[in-house]
Amino acid sequence: MGDGRGRSADNFCGRLMRREPTGNRLAVVTRTFSRQPLMLGGTAMRRLLAAALVLGFLGLASAALAEDKPDPTGTWKWTVKFGDQSREMTLKLKLEGEKLTGAMVGREGKDFPITDAEYKDGDLSFKLVREREGRKMVATYSGKVSGDTIKGKVEFERQGQKQSRDWEAKRAKD
Repeated sequence: MGDGRGRSADNFCGRLMRREPTGNRLAVVTRTFSRQPLMLGGTAMRRLLAAALVLGFLGLASAALAEDKPDPTGTWKWTVKFGDQSREMTLKLKLEGEKLTGAMVGREGKDFPITDAEYKDGDLSFKLVREREGRKMVATYSGKVSGDTIKGKVEFERQGQKQSRDWEAKRAKD
């Protein structure tokens, strides 16, 4: 089907003027341009689709990485056993930028602030200093945050002997 001007529904003619390399004569060049829509099989469309897929994948991957970054902020609980007795421990942590702060909740709900706290790439460490009957006791905690779990070691001195034990805390659901 034409439109009366030499054009069909699928193609149209365009006229371009250009100078001939041999002189100043103007030549009329007739070119036919396709009005066919880009098909999925076309090279340009395949490249466009590939670029869109790559950008989509990169967006999803960066979002997943941002979500997987461990955050120690919250209330953590675990149980410590002393012989035949056990005691639930509670630790409150807060990360603001690069600064980690917090407190261990003791008996009667008294908070004992942590000191020398450090946090980087999921690894944390801090000290807890308590006094009992005039004696100063220091426990050094270290661990790795993974999701809603912290696993690590606590080192302390008891009766002049250095000791350590594993600890594993779970994030408390608020």
